Amino acid sequence: MGTRAARLFAVGHGLGNLTIAVGFAFTGACVGEFVAATRGLGYLLSFAQSTYNAALMFALILLILAVVLVIFGVAARLEKYLLRWNRA
Repeated sequence: MGTRAARLFAVGHGLGNLTIAVGFAFTGACVGEFVAATRGLGYLLSFAQSTYNAALMFALILLILAVVLVIFGVAARLEKYLLRWNRA
């Protein structure tokens, strides 16, 4: 099972990895939609590229960036809340 300190250490690393992984997961989903979908943000990005609609493309990129930053912030706050005992 491990000692209490080892389990808490593992929780800290797991939450740190979660913080990074959630942003990459959303970005990966958008890339997957970009490659092979008929709807979604990735599809709209592909559509904007094929119709040379630069304004829509930049708006979608900023939207994806904003969503990833919000998800990253929520995961970081969750990590901070769950690891409030570790103020190192």
